[in-house]
Amino acid sequence: MLKSRIQAWVDSSHGLAKADQWLVPVLQGLGRLDRDLFDETPTITANLNAQRTAPHTVSDYQVDQFDRYIYQSFLWVLAAYELVRTLDEICRADHKIYGHSLTQDVNQFKHQIERLRIPLAKPHADARRAKKLLEAMNIQAIASVLLRGRETGLYRLGQFEKGAR
Repeated sequence: MLKSRIQAWVDSSHGLAKADQWLVPVLQGLGRLDRDLFDETPTITANLNAQRTAPHTVSDYQVDQFDRYIYQSFLWVLAAYELVRTLDEICRADHKIYGHSLTQDVNQFKHQIERLRIPLAKPHADARRAKKLLEAMNIQAIASVLLRGRETGLYRLGQFEKGAR
């Protein structure tokens, strides 16, 4: 049986206790936000399609819902980056915590999410990249970013803790 989306995040979070116990509730909170955003994606997508085909039928509530979705996605990316950056610093300071391979995975994931974070957090740093990112941003892209955490070192930390690695 497949785990629920939130249960996968919770299970993964326990592996972070080896690095720093305070990272556990942070990752669980990111997991809850991921679940909420993921669950809202079909509604947001339908609202966007309605706005494109019949703009006058979209309510103020639906516009507010979309704005909140984008803002929470933005905050998710910033918070996820800070968690991964902190974990990377801890791992680089002590390779024994998770071993060389997983430490490299965390570092690689940090660089991947950094490429997404920089234009969001510092649009003035590269205005052209930020503009292209905002133009290209759509619900499917945001959802795929939210899912990537499960395919990288963060998700594997929970498996490591259980002895699967």
